[in-house]
Amino acid sequence: MGDRCHCSLVLYTPLHGVAAAELAEALSDCHRAYTILDLDQELTRDGYLSFDEVNYAQMDEPVREVLKRHAISYGWWNEAGCEYGEGVELFNAETGECEEFAVLDQDFILTLREVDTDHVDKLRRWDAWLNQMNTARLERHQRALEALAAPNAPIGPQATNATA
Repeated sequence: MGDRCHCSLVLYTPLHGVAAAELAEALSDCHRAYTILDLDQELTRDGYLSFDEVNYAQMDEPVREVLKRHAISYGWWNEAGCEYGEGVELFNAETGECEEFAVLDQDFILTLREVDTDHVDKLRRWDAWLNQMNTARLERHQRALEALAAPNAPIGPQATNATA
């Protein structure tokens, strides 16, 4: 057992069928049990998954493998622990790039050693990508909520799939 904190997984790519089932299975084996219905409800309601008591803020490798195999862009956000600060791991499925950044209140931060053209340019590129992904995620989230509020709305994984 090590330093533990709260983490959130934000999916920036819609989750469908097989990917949802595999992610639910990986999550039930790792951080906390999620069924496909639980996963669907959490993503539809909040747009993210929340995890308490994550050891050293590390996403379990089976979860990461499912996300990357199904080309699902994500952000793994962690609160500060005793031995580390807030941070985020971002994965852009379109390019296959994955980067980790220190954050403070969800804003990127750079140390004095990192304030050079390369680091600043990389941070700006990822910040633009993240803003674009958050906007798309919020639009999909809103459409999913509207569909669920409609009369005779489907319940379960098909609700998110039909509106994503």
